Amino acid sequence: NSYEVHVFTGDMLGAGTDAGVYINIYGEMGDTGERKLRKSNHLNKFERGQEDVFTIMGMDLGLLKKLRIRHDNKQANAAWYLDR
Repeated sequence: NSYEVHVFTGDMLGAGTDAGVYINIYGEMGDTGERKLRKSNHLNKFERGQEDVFTIMGMDLGLLKKLRIRHDNKQANAAWYLDR
């Protein structure tokens, strides 16, 4: 199965990040395991006011329940304003 994930970085000064961003999607039948968000519709991911779209491949999770998103706080500009 493939899951399309849309990540919106806020539109304020300093909102973007150069840190590594990770996601885990949880459903009624399991989870994807933590995955680094690598290939986006933008070359430079997680920039101010930007919507990044990722495709996550995984098993059938059934009804989706929640997700966990984080960054590794690495790189010089690690702070991030995740809008949604």
